[in-house]
Amino acid sequence: MFPVAASRLPVNRRRLGWVALACSAAGLALGLSACGGGSRNSFFAPNSVVSFGDENSAISAFTSNDLKKPDGSAGAEIKGLTYTVQSALVGSPVVCADTTAAQPGTPARDCVASNGATVTSPTLNGHYAFDFYSSTKLEVESPNQRTTTTAYNCGSPSIWVQVLARAYGRGYTSQCALDTRGGAVSYAAFGAKTDDVIAQIAAHRGELNGSTLVTIMVGQNDILEQFNALRATPATTDEATAIATLQARADRMAAAVKDVIGAGAKVVLALTPSLNDSPRGVATDAALMSRLVVAYNDRLYVRGLGNVSGRDLVGVNPDSFTNSSTRSTSYVHGNVGALCNTTGLVRPDGTTTTGLEPDADANVRFCNTSISLNGSTSTYIWADAIHYAPLGHSLIGSVAYNRARQQL
Repeated sequence: MFPVAASRLPVNRRRLGWVALACSAAGLALGLSACGGGSRNSFFAPNSVVSFGDENSAISAFTSNDLKKPDGSAGAEIKGLTYTVQSALVGSPVVCADTTAAQPGTPARDCVASNGATVTSPTLNGHYAFDFYSSTKLEVESPNQRTTTTAYNCGSPSIWVQVLARAYGRGYTSQCALDTRGGAVSYAAFGAKTDDVIAQIAAHRGELNGSTLVTIMVGQNDILEQFNALRATPATTDEATAIATLQARADRMAAAVKDVIGAGAKVVLALTPSLNDSPRGVATDAALMSRLVVAYNDRLYVRGLGNVSGRDLVGVNPDSFTNSSTRSTSYVHGNVGALCNTTGLVRPDGTTTTGLEPDADANVRFCNTSISLNGSTSTYIWADAIHYAPLGHSLIGSVAYNRARQQL
């Protein structure tokens, strides 16, 4: 039926013969109002946005015993970090001149900095969190102190759910107080697989109603798990078993999405990114990665949700942004590389990433615009080997909003 594989087509063109076809671009051009085209008397305006999924939708907090509170005690927290390149600004270091010799363990004190400002500085070396969004490095040079602050601007949208929520006038305020709009919350988590996301939904189903917009992106970590098992030496599974495993999980996920719709909520489902086009996929086995992505995405969306009304479900397939046959040549893609090197990054507590951590893929959240990147955030699609850069997220979020506006 298709000149190319169905999974390589935009999602809304794959559901031919099913109810959601009327919500495809062609259907909208024909003014099929039953699925969101044609004249509209009103548009869905959610009172709340609730996000489920893996790290592609997560807004995290970083806590460390090496990050001090203003009183010098351990365990401070930086909130609002996302798993992509952060918007951050490093302030020019100031020297706090004080004629009083530093006394370890004494409380915070005010002093006049070299730039004329009055600042409060503890008298101990280290990294401090004086608020929830910045890390301040203090270098005691008795009687002077050098102070350098890195401010993470979580109020600037960096992932697709933030882009989508902001378009509806909502923000994830409880996870980033710099975003004051309110009305949105994310329960997504780093490393979450299908069953974890289903558990997220079950735990918070009571928050969903007819004025809720639910966002979901899921499948990436399931696919990477099977990919790694197939490439292990020796392999711990075979491809047929891996595909069957992914399809079974996709079936369960489809049932969970239908349950969300049954609670009255509208759903925006972003399919797993085409990891075969990611730097890791390109550098390893893109063909295998592609088959696994197709197995999960097609089973979830085409077979599992293909008969769901476009008035309840919006699908977004990121493949069109990275597929070599459809992607823009204005952007830098995975065959060139990633925006950030995730080894040697400085965490908010001053420690440095090595790339050997058990959760090394989480290091991308310590990459920010204040360091030397491999290129521009306005052109690179990938932040690291497997995660989208802010540009990739912006593309997904924009398409998600435009489709939701047309359909819901």
